[in-house]
Amino acid sequence: MGVDFGVNFGEWGELRIGPQYSHYRADREIASREFPSSLKLDEGGVSARFRYDRLDDPFFARTGLSFDAEFFQGLPAIGSDSDVTRASGEFLQALPIGANGRLHLGGKFGLTDHRDDANATNFDLGGFLNLSGLRTNQLAGDYMGFLRAVYYHRMGPLRYIGRGWFLGGSVEAGNVWPTREAFSFGDTYKAASLFVGADTYIGPFYLAYGRTNRGESSWYIFVGRP
Repeated sequence: MGVDFGVNFGEWGELRIGPQYSHYRADREIASREFPSSLKLDEGGVSARFRYDRLDDPFFARTGLSFDAEFFQGLPAIGSDSDVTRASGEFLQALPIGANGRLHLGGKFGLTDHRDDANATNFDLGGFLNLSGLRTNQLAGDYMGFLRAVYYHRMGPLRYIGRGWFLGGSVEAGNVWPTREAFSFGDTYKAASLFVGADTYIGPFYLAYGRTNRGESSWYIFVGRP
């Protein structure tokens, strides 16, 4: 829970800052007996967030750039278990390719300077267009790096249920690490996907197949933003 104070920058961005408090609890369901039966974490501090968005469409953009950055500083004086510092960022650049194609170049990054034994505040990767082939949020850690390129080719309109449908594919690379010392570009997962996408009136829909360079693969039926 929290309270934000901020300012809008016309139609292209916003800046928010304010106090934030979160309580996390992790209970053992399937784990060895050495794992604690319950872990708790209290985080209180100040959060700041900046958003920039000039995409011409929220889901299947043809042009524009978006960027989202967030920073959190834990303050033990207001109830936080630690003085954790956590920062993350995500970007997407949309580029037109011919009359019906569009290329999305994107990535996200994150780091924190305190280990969370409850794994409640870790950065996650895994799932469609987030290392396709892995299960959703299969990977979790305190340091994250991820890049992807996604191509969409508009095949035609959708009668009655939406605005258009697409064939596409992606190439992706990234991983999460428990410590800064463990970070290594050579340890990244490489992944790719093929998909059919539809821009429907209730949101984007995908039927997709993904596979990683380590042999994991998955089929996805996905509704919403990947």
